[in-house]
Amino acid sequence: IPLDRFTSLQSLTLSHMRSATSMDVLLAQCHRLLFLSHLKFIDCSFQDGHQPIIKHLNNLWNSSQLTSCYMDIDFFNFSYKITPSGQSNTLQDLSIESYAYNSKALIRLLKMTPSIR
Repeated sequence: IPLDRFTSLQSLTLSHMRSATSMDVLLAQCHRLLFLSHLKFIDCSFQDGHQPIIKHLNNLWNSSQLTSCYMDIDFFNFSYKITPSGQSNTLQDLSIESYAYNSKALIRLLKMTPSIR
């Protein structure tokens, strides 16, 4: 089902996703959801095909309405850190599971989310 049919969708939870292809398609559609303010990824894991997913995750910071994001995504043996492609002035609540940040990477992430609480 194309998500853009839900033009007023404000909250989306994706749980137990295992298909990188399906996740890629859904994330691409999220960018067209103009009112999406809350996004959750719960217990999602991908063994391969994660490059497009990573690109979409980094682009989430460009969403004009996103205020809350919970990310519990495992890429197995691939070490990945969120590296936003732009600054988000709307994102206030951010929870990231399964990631380890050094101080430099964490400072960069926080600079890209100045409204975070």
